[in-house]
Amino acid sequence: MAETFIAEIDAEAGGTVKALERVPKDKLDWRPHAKSRTLGELAQHVAALPAFGARGLRDGKREMGGAPASSAPSADFAGTFKKAVEDFKQTVGDMSDEQLEKETFSFTMNGQPVRTFPKAIFLRNVVMNHFVHHRGQLTVYLRLLDIPVPPIYGASADENPFARRQ
Repeated sequence: MAETFIAEIDAEAGGTVKALERVPKDKLDWRPHAKSRTLGELAQHVAALPAFGARGLRDGKREMGGAPASSAPSADFAGTFKKAVEDFKQTVGDMSDEQLEKETFSFTMNGQPVRTFPKAIFLRNVVMNHFVHHRGQLTVYLRLLDIPVPPIYGASADENPFARRQ
């Protein structure tokens, strides 16, 4: 199972790096709606999610409900993401199938479990699906700011890696 998660994050990483590299540093405070995260907050969240996954595997829990972590957007979202991916791959690679299937991860509040699931489900739902979801949001932000959207799974309206080159 570990190899599958590692292969998946590797497959997702290229397009994510391209999107994070395009985040304009002069627009980090921009948000499409009052209820939305700023561009900088969203880019930082996308960049940090693989590291969150690695921490979750190591710690087995995440305390919720406290004050939000104060993290000013980094100037290097792509670099943060690349380091997070390496941490993720190392941590996942150190786990056996049995650990991923039988050990659990819990969201806790005041130290008490609120939601608990096997670490493999944590990786699939809370890390990978969550990460892809927010990367999709990031590409919408880029589009709204008229920044060319990189190809992720194929062509984008701005770039077609399959087009004939002459």
